[in-house]
Amino acid sequence: MPADVDPREARAAAARMVTQLVRQFHETDVDVVWESPHDGRSWTAQVRVLGGAEKQSQLWPAAP
Repeated sequence: MPADVDPREARAAAARMVTQLVRQFHETDVDVVWESPHDGRSWTAQVRVLGGAEKQSQLWPAAP
């Protein structure tokens, strides 16, 4: 993305990329939820697995 692209467009493109990659490699759906920006230069998002705890455990093994 160009450096001067609208932030909403950049976040939407990043969310599409994440959801497509997870679907392709893990055969599951996720939701990307953006947090409020801390400054104007970066963003943080939470990626939530859709479909229950059993799908989440298949993606990321529980810590010992």
